Amino acid sequence: MLLIGEPAAGKTTIASLLAMAALDQWNASTLKLDDPGKVAEHWNPDEPSQFFWLDDAFGVTQYEDFLVHRWNHILPQIRPMLRKGAKIVMTSRDYIYNRARKDLKESAFPLLKESQVVIDVQDLSAGEKRQILYNHLKLGKQPRSFRTEIKPYLEDVASHPRFIPETARRLGDPLFTKDLFIDEYYIGQFVEKREQLLQEVLQGLDADSKAALALIYMRNGRLESPIQLRPSETQALERLGSDLGGCVAALEALKGSLVLLSYASGEYVWQFKHPTIGDAYAAILVQSPEHLGIYMEGSAPERLVDQVTCGDVGIEKAVVVPKSLFPQMLAKLEAVSQSKSYKSAWLSTFGAKRDLQGFLARRCSKEFLSLYLQHNPDLLDQVAEPGLFLDTVPEVRLAKRLHEVGLLPEEKRKKFVETVSNYALEGQDANALDDDGIRSLFTDGEFEALVRRVRTELLPRLGDVRREWESNHSSGVPPEEHMQQLLELFDSLKKQFGDDESAVKLIDREIRRTSEWIDENTPEEPERAPRNLGNVEAQVKPQSTRSIFDDVDANEDVETE
Repeated sequence: MLLIGEPAAGKTTIASLLAMAALDQWNASTLKLDDPGKVAEHWNPDEPSQFFWLDDAFGVTQYEDFLVHRWNHILPQIRPMLRKGAKIVMTSRDYIYNRARKDLKESAFPLLKESQVVIDVQDLSAGEKRQILYNHLKLGKQPRSFRTEIKPYLEDVASHPRFIPETARRLGDPLFTKDLFIDEYYIGQFVEKREQLLQEVLQGLDADSKAALALIYMRNGRLESPIQLRPSETQALERLGSDLGGCVAALEALKGSLVLLSYASGEYVWQFKHPTIGDAYAAILVQSPEHLGIYMEGSAPERLVDQVTCGDVGIEKAVVVPKSLFPQMLAKLEAVSQSKSYKSAWLSTFGAKRDLQGFLARRCSKEFLSLYLQHNPDLLDQVAEPGLFLDTVPEVRLAKRLHEVGLLPEEKRKKFVETVSNYALEGQDANALDDDGIRSLFTDGEFEALVRRVRTELLPRLGDVRREWESNHSSGVPPEEHMQQLLELFDSLKKQFGDDESAVKLIDREIRRTSEWIDENTPEEPERAPRNLGNVEAQVKPQSTRSIFDDVDANEDVETE
């Protein structure tokens, strides 16, 4: 299930309720993970009731393409997981998912096209909004005096067009309402201008609290606990008027209001209480070039490339680095190749290359790209000869971007065309035939020549290509996963030669034989008894003229003023 909605729409709340229901009704083993790869890692085929929950599956506040590549890598494993009873719930902001779906292999996992639940806050009933608001105020931290004073305005708050569940949470927390004047106009502004008011709350914090939030932001929203500062972070905290001790004390004070300490994937991490807090902090950074410079200096390069853009390239919620800070950004990018994000030196090199080229392709203006190429001319050689799996390697996207802005020399363009054409002719990767980005680097004559050669050179030996793929299968890889790339090649060929009846028959024959090979080499699954779920009848509750807010300020056994 994919829960999609605007920021603060209640996606995480719904996912948590589903997780609790799975635990209660099915005694499901429930895991909250932060990386797609860990889904396959923790899957137990002998435990059919596993429940996997991944918040912000494609990025927290911005689209993070490396997460999509991780999903593409494990999607062939998702289908057998679901067949065996596993449940997977993902959440995503709507604007992030709209970008991610362009890169997702929906052909590898067609359920992504239909297994979605779109959360539209406008569709919440009036009663549901009142209940949400009531719960946050009744069970929140506000003293009784505040609840009594605001009670006459709560019906208007719940019916306000911009009311969202996060509004109710903030009204239930004194940190967000300490400067709120209880009046119809100001309460209306609190609901209407929720983004601006959150920024004002952050700007009014003490130096240690601001530095603590900066530290979480510099770690891309996940600050491991206990905190181990990098040298650059220590310097950044000093420039912000704080230190490690002050930040730790501030985090404890802010816990539950602006930050939370959670346990996920085997470690404790400090996170923003809600991603909108990260949005507000980013907006404050943009308003202060001095603080932006401090943030850039203190951030690890591999984190920085996921949060900023060099020039405005239209990425939502990204921090835009102005031209004056381009030299500082160049220096930070030089350090990306020294990333220690992976234990393996090879993986660190590969990951750094992917992150750097992905950043240049998606997050940089023509002016910055030109400056970067002046300092790193060898990059053009890498772009001209991309590796296999053209739909995932970063060189393809970067080549397209450089070609779009007129920075890809003609000889490099021709080398790129030659490389991807050879992949298609050898039956290794046919993305050159149906990927619009790759196609944009071909001239019309070059593309027509490639199609002719594929028809005369590749199609007659498709059987040999299939047998070669079969012979290269490793026993440790599921047959369906191993042959997925070949099936995608067949799909590309069918799209290209759909009007050629003889070609389609030939391709269909090889698809059928590939499917037969997969079935023959896939171990049989043990039969499991079907699970019978009971029916729950909806109860019709009588209507009442009494307001739900009548007892929002009622006495409790323990009253904290």
